[in-house]
Amino acid sequence: MKTIWHHGAWNRNFGDWVLYDSIHYHLNQHAGHPLYFVPVDSQKAVYSDDLIARLNSEADALIIGGGGLLFHRPEDSSISGWQFNIPIEKIEDIHVPIIVYGIGYNRFFYDETPFPPIFADHVHALQKKSTLFSVRNTGTLNQLKSHGLPIDDISVVPDAGVFAPKQTLSLPIDRGKYDRMIGVNIAGDRPHHRFPMPSAQTEKQCMHALATSLNRLCDDWNACVLLLPHIDDIDERFDSLFSDIIGHHRTFSLKSLCTHIYPPSPITTRLLMGAYNECDIIIGGRGHSGLIAYGCHKPFIAFGSHLKNSYLLEDIHMSQAALTPDMILSQCHSQDYLIHMILQLYANYSKKEVQLKAKYNQDFQVFDQFNQMVVTQLLEL
Repeated sequence: MKTIWHHGAWNRNFGDWVLYDSIHYHLNQHAGHPLYFVPVDSQKAVYSDDLIARLNSEADALIIGGGGLLFHRPEDSSISGWQFNIPIEKIEDIHVPIIVYGIGYNRFFYDETPFPPIFADHVHALQKKSTLFSVRNTGTLNQLKSHGLPIDDISVVPDAGVFAPKQTLSLPIDRGKYDRMIGVNIAGDRPHHRFPMPSAQTEKQCMHALATSLNRLCDDWNACVLLLPHIDDIDERFDSLFSDIIGHHRTFSLKSLCTHIYPPSPITTRLLMGAYNECDIIIGGRGHSGLIAYGCHKPFIAFGSHLKNSYLLEDIHMSQAALTPDMILSQCHSQDYLIHMILQLYANYSKKEVQLKAKYNQDFQVFDQFNQMVVTQLLEL
């Protein structure tokens, strides 16, 4: 059995767990037998001499990614400037094949903290060392190019979360009472990086505008709202606001309905996919909310300022599905504006459904071919 150290964001975020379950599932499908994965937390692991020695002695390969690892968090004290904390000169000490799997540029729109000077050189050193190097969208490719990296040998491989396996989830909601269900995911962390200053005020204004618009839409559509937290507690900060405005009788929280799903784990990720699959339209703040909705063939709006949302929409030719804080604030929090946007997207989705499914199939072919290349390398070791 091949042993693969898997370096990624093994934390509380459901989106990352969905992503990694998908990678493992598809690699195992190609291998024809189980591969053994050892998770390595990208936010905590420091590749010391001892850890590198263990990697070389215990692993057959190192997979880095996917997810938004091109992210500088000063609190991590990463000497690389991103989510691979290893001295640049020590990269050459890794003697097992390195596969960089669909990593993403993850800088927040309102984050003024620059990447440290070593960032580009470090990523380039890893690029030269890797047997395969891929990013998850064209926007990330262009960002690396702007940092001076050569991009001819970098593949764009769609995020594995799009192709994650799903499991049917029976929600304890009487769907006979409602004609539609609107899934809503709110990204509750780092408001100062997601909203313009004063961020606490603009965040509250945007959430109130969204909740008020959804209330009217629930009236018009005879709909209910399913809140889909990816990081429990953090993504639930506005649950009470939504319930108070939309009504407790038609506002449901996945965490409250299905407590067994949380916290995320390898045995619950497919149930989150099942929850998304039950919705008729998704309004998602986190990057993987949009990616999952795309994978479930659901109309969705990418809500927020983060560049990774716009990168996804650009790649699938759906830029009109972006809803940023500036768009809300510039319309003076207008209910009519938001409702018109949601209705227009929903009405137009059927016209674009054939093209989107064709794009999905094309993306899957790219994704599947990359997995085949990964497994071919692993089996040749």
